[in-house]
Amino acid sequence: MKRLLATLPLVLLGLAPGLAPEPPKINPHADADGKALVAQLLAQTPTENLTNHGILKTSAGRGSWREVPVSFQIFATDAGWTSVYETRGTNAAVTRLTITRTASGALEYGLAQTTNSACPDSAGEVLAGAGTMVPFADSDFWVADLGLEFLHWPTQRLLRKEMTRGQSCNVLESVAPARQTNGYVRVLAWLDLDTGGMVFAEGYDAKGRLLKEFAPKAFKKVGGQWELEEMEILNRQTGSRTRLQFDLANPPASSR
Repeated sequence: MKRLLATLPLVLLGLAPGLAPEPPKINPHADADGKALVAQLLAQTPTENLTNHGILKTSAGRGSWREVPVSFQIFATDAGWTSVYETRGTNAAVTRLTITRTASGALEYGLAQTTNSACPDSAGEVLAGAGTMVPFADSDFWVADLGLEFLHWPTQRLLRKEMTRGQSCNVLESVAPARQTNGYVRVLAWLDLDTGGMVFAEGYDAKGRLLKEFAPKAFKKVGGQWELEEMEILNRQTGSRTRLQFDLANPPASSR
């Protein structure tokens, strides 16, 4: 009897000796449903302009945290919308990332950096495709991460629905163009079934190895709406991690 009781939990988990766990069932309409889901997500546009500020914290392995102030803006344009991330380092260096959604639905990225406290005069270097797999302000957040570039990749498959971190989620697989080999080329994203918000994501490199994990950490209700308060990216191959923390308790007095 004791042996039976000890084995029962393993049987329920599909891990008892001689019993292989049942693989998750793949949606037979994965490609069509994936494209439809992504089209729905990309059709969402900001309803109002937003300005916020916070801290970008990066730690290499178990070392101390490096912190830089960061500001975030999003505002509507005639064609779509534009979001701007800007950091100011302790050495007076300024890094500004501009992401613009065009009328065609494509994203345009501009990364500008200066070595003084003045804001960059232009959008800076224009990035696209695999060129967006570069760090923003020496953090683990790449330009591609902040623009959710993986949603613009050609292959989108809705694999299944499952519970993750207490949320009912769609599991979306995104695969980069075949010619792209740097950074990560495959992303698994767990998206909230009701809102489409990201609950968790994994990025894999061209050799199939887990490279990065993305996880929102905290939310706060502001003006009747849930706003992201903290998110983290962990580089599984280097041990480095970065947290982006917004100050929702003290929003700026004005927005752009």
